[in-house]
Amino acid sequence: NKELLAKLDNYFKILTETMEIFAEAVRHVRVNGIDGHFEVLAERMHQSEHNADELRRAMEMEMYEKSLLAEFQSDFLQIIELIDRIASKGEHILYMLLLQRTEIHPCLKSDVDELVKVSIDAYRNTVEAAVNAFGDMRKVHELSRLVDNSERLGDGLERKMIKELFLEEMDTGEKILQK
Repeated sequence: NKELLAKLDNYFKILTETMEIFAEAVRHVRVNGIDGHFEVLAERMHQSEHNADELRRAMEMEMYEKSLLAEFQSDFLQIIELIDRIASKGEHILYMLLLQRTEIHPCLKSDVDELVKVSIDAYRNTVEAAVNAFGDMRKVHELSRLVDNSERLGDGLERKMIKELFLEEMDTGEKILQK
């Protein structure tokens, strides 16, 4: 169904914009801390993620109404749900920073941008793999390998950051918040 695939493409575009807002917000908080502009970025991300959720629900309803093949329907729903979780997690991170007024500790600042970059790369490759999931499986396998590499890099960077954080002289509660 070309109409449904066009909606899926729009959905991915909205979520990609959402993740770009996330990256901008993290860069901003790293440099400027929690301020009014960060709050605006968190709200923009929330609205963008909400718009994607509305489109996802509309696609789900359309699929049920048109009684698409059960196998296609299941794969399609699983793909959009998994990708939606990524943006939802980003939104959660921004709100936790905002609500807890958590400033990024100086020992983490140099690695935060790299971790966000690796995460956004993994996200983009995941979306591209999803777009190709109903077609070019060679491309999907290649993109899956890139996602795995990004996840491995991100996991290593995260462990490095946690190790550095727990070597710092600060309250254990603050360490846990930073983590």
